[in-house]
Amino acid sequence: MRWAIARPAQVAVVWLALLGAAAFGVATLEIDTTTDSVLDRSAEPWAFYQQSQELFGSDEIVVVALAGKTPFDPAVLAEVGRLADVYRRLPGVRRVDSLASVPLIRSQPDGRLDLSAALSRGVPDDAEARRRWVASIRNDRLAPRSLVSEDGRIFALNVILEHDFTGYDALVGAIGAELPEQGARMSGVPVFRSEANARTRREILTFVPLTVLMIGALLRLVFRSLRAVAVAVGVGAIGTVVVVGAMGLLGTPLSLITMILPSVTLAFGCSYVMHVLSAAAGARDPAQLQERLRPIALPVALSGLTTAIGFAVIGAVRIEEVRHVGVFGAIGVLGLVAATLT
Repeated sequence: MRWAIARPAQVAVVWLALLGAAAFGVATLEIDTTTDSVLDRSAEPWAFYQQSQELFGSDEIVVVALAGKTPFDPAVLAEVGRLADVYRRLPGVRRVDSLASVPLIRSQPDGRLDLSAALSRGVPDDAEARRRWVASIRNDRLAPRSLVSEDGRIFALNVILEHDFTGYDALVGAIGAELPEQGARMSGVPVFRSEANARTRREILTFVPLTVLMIGALLRLVFRSLRAVAVAVGVGAIGTVVVVGAMGLLGTPLSLITMILPSVTLAFGCSYVMHVLSAAAGARDPAQLQERLRPIALPVALSGLTTAIGFAVIGAVRIEEVRHVGVFGAIGVLGLVAATLT
């Protein structure tokens, strides 16, 4: 602390450099709200689950439903064919199951077996041929209640993803962009995940500033100084940027569990600075400031170190996201202690 008080310019340069690197990490930080993140990925069942996905494909799909005004509406069926062709070309899509792609088992009048998709040759124009065509779909073992509803008004496209695909937000956006404005819906775990990611971003952008405002109001009431508010919130903000930046730089996404770290780090930072503000109140020059801060430097450092150790111990847990809370929580606390003492 003595060195920092005597060399404020050098301290400012060091912090600006660190915050610049952390800012790059913040800009590249991803959000992943998947429930996979809270599972024990070191256990044998997880390895078996991964192997099964490699063999048989992902168990996560996006279901697109198109509704028509009449049963087996030709316009809706044409849209099914168009969307199936568009979706199968999207990055991350393994296949698209629909009436345009899934083979149906049918027999021809001459006894030959027909394994083509229902829409491979389009919708028959002849009324009798169309009646037989509809009957073949209704009598199929797979299509009813999977690719077409019982009343024949709603048709599904099941978009099956590649194993270990991660670009859910972009894929869900691309799928949604192709949907007609009326009579179309989409669902599935990737859709939920994309929406949860967006909601998490909104909540972070809401609750972190709200935390800052509440802490700032309390400090203003207690210390009656805007400078005290700026110092306390500034230290908390530095720690928060360090945590989030470290996660971004190391490629660790913000999850349902680690999203608590920004607000917690901000609160920790303000609590450490309270001791400094109380001790420094009324100091008239650097020498007097140094004298007043000397007694509290060691307690603040020990308080931060013991908290960091507590977080670090959590880092030994096998569940990855819980471990991330421990590791990055410890990094944040160490950053807070350094910011508080400099």
